[in-house]
Amino acid sequence: SSSIAACPAASVVRRAASPANQPYKIGIHYYSDDGIGATRATVRVYCFGTLAAEKGPVFLQKTNKWWDFGSIAWPGCQLTVNDPPPISDRAPSNAMFP
Repeated sequence: SSSIAACPAASVVRRAASPANQPYKIGIHYYSDDGIGATRATVRVYCFGTLAAEKGPVFLQKTNKWWDFGSIAWPGCQLTVNDPPPISDRAPSNAMFP
């Protein structure tokens, strides 16, 4: 299995299960700043207990920003990391949150 950790302030960890050879998208949604303002996010992707990718910190300047990190496909933990990281003004309509 793999773990996806995002946004140190929120520390979201999610175990991903996806059908073989189907990509699982990885993104960070800065949902609400609770009046604090901008933040920096770092993503670490672990495959089979080993750090496979790390990116960040990435500056998210305000609420409702979406960082499209990349994707992962199974069974071999094939990673695609977007570089530079695209940042948009909202999460995609088909995004799933833990």
